[in-house]
Amino acid sequence: MYKIYKKILSILLLLLVLTIIFNPIYTKADNITITINGQNITFNQQPVLKNTTTLVPMRAFFEALGARVDWDESTQTVTGIRDNTIVQLTIGSKKAKVNGQEKELKVEAQLINGYTYIPLRFVGEALGDEVIWQNGHIIINSKKAPPSGKLTVSYIDVGQGDSIFIQTPSGKTMLIDAGVPEMGSRVVDYIRSRGVNKIDIVVGTHPHADHIGGIPAVIENFQIGKFYMPKITTTTKTFENVLRAAKSKGLSINVAKAGVVLDLGNEVKAEMLAPNSSHYDDLNNYSAVIKITYGNTAFLFTGDAEKESEQEMLDKGYELKADVLKVGHHGSSSASTWAFLKAVNPKYAVISCGKGNDYGHPHKETMEKLKSLGIIVYRTDECGTVVAVSDGKTISFNVKPGDYTAGSSGSSSTSSTSSSKTFQSLPYGYYGEPGKVYVDSSGRGLIKGNINSKGEKIYHIPGDPWYNRTKAEVWFKTEAEAQAAGFRPPKKIKKEET
Repeated sequence: MYKIYKKILSILLLLLVLTIIFNPIYTKADNITITINGQNITFNQQPVLKNTTTLVPMRAFFEALGARVDWDESTQTVTGIRDNTIVQLTIGSKKAKVNGQEKELKVEAQLINGYTYIPLRFVGEALGDEVIWQNGHIIINSKKAPPSGKLTVSYIDVGQGDSIFIQTPSGKTMLIDAGVPEMGSRVVDYIRSRGVNKIDIVVGTHPHADHIGGIPAVIENFQIGKFYMPKITTTTKTFENVLRAAKSKGLSINVAKAGVVLDLGNEVKAEMLAPNSSHYDDLNNYSAVIKITYGNTAFLFTGDAEKESEQEMLDKGYELKADVLKVGHHGSSSASTWAFLKAVNPKYAVISCGKGNDYGHPHKETMEKLKSLGIIVYRTDECGTVVAVSDGKTISFNVKPGDYTAGSSGSSSTSSTSSSKTFQSLPYGYYGEPGKVYVDSSGRGLIKGNINSKGEKIYHIPGDPWYNRTKAEVWFKTEAEAQAAGFRPPKKIKKEET
């Protein structure tokens, strides 16, 4: 028996030795500092060392170098694209590709604690940057990372949502929106990759989840100077989370409205041009619209402001002219009127939307207008994170422009339930699929949320017996969104007569 135990112990020890040899233990690179173009960079996930190779979090590092990132889940392959250079790495493979040519890796890309890590030096040099090691200090002289001393505007790829990070020549910073809650960590990573620990101004343009959802994560991870949102409240869980995060940090919420001047340093003029009214039927029109001017260049950020808000700005006679327009409402046809586009007269337009989104953004009508006016379009669904850099005279971009192809609505067309639909009795369930999208042609939610006389939060989907006689206090796009906000379907649902 003793011999058997001894043999088993020997085998286990051999396996342990082999594991250590072929899968060396990672060590945190605590003593390593990384500088890109003179700015110290930190990541939300700590860099690690393996076989003397520094591994860094994939997306944050690629974006810090001004590269667009694509991920193929089926092949576990990450692709970084900058100008004419394409770098591909597959998790677990020591074969990488640079513009289609195979390259040998000393250490492969790999998953560590659920995050994809890539070899720093290989990626930096593959993109054509200079990588220097000096006694624990990694210095990267990048040709495309946003330089200091200039106005840098990053339209962060947060899928179907908005998030824009602005760095001014004086070093002041501003964040406009932060995407849906699930994108909060991506926004945090991106800002940290810029070597930023404090955000001077945070603006939540309006209380929709795809704009303010990630703000709690931002508030939790950074020192915040001033926080702005329009004077409108909702009963959604997302909005409540924002309020809770602000309160936990002792942040007061300043009202975002036309006429507010923002302090981004002496070199930059920043002011709000909307909202101009105290009440709108649609939450989108409460959007804070911000114009930033640096030297002879100007940027206009419109949130989800639609035709009504655009017309108000025109009626007020504001100077709307800008070189770069962040297209309103993700390129929806509910925004970007001819009159507004002509008043702004941009050379470039940026559309923030998700690839294959449920709303068909950007809409055909908007893309046809932009094309007919000769406006060059950048879009996050095609270009990834778009970084515009202004020296006060000219503006350059980190990626090539996108095209004028409209989004495909697929299942996003207005979902209406026929009168013959059979409604089941589901006291705390769903009518149908929780993720089914109910929107109109402009991408606005059609599910009505109402608080009855007993204080109960109840939602109704199009076609249910009470839909037409229910007054909406809040609108939702999916049942899952409604239930996340604390609303439920009616307790007694009858079969609708044909």
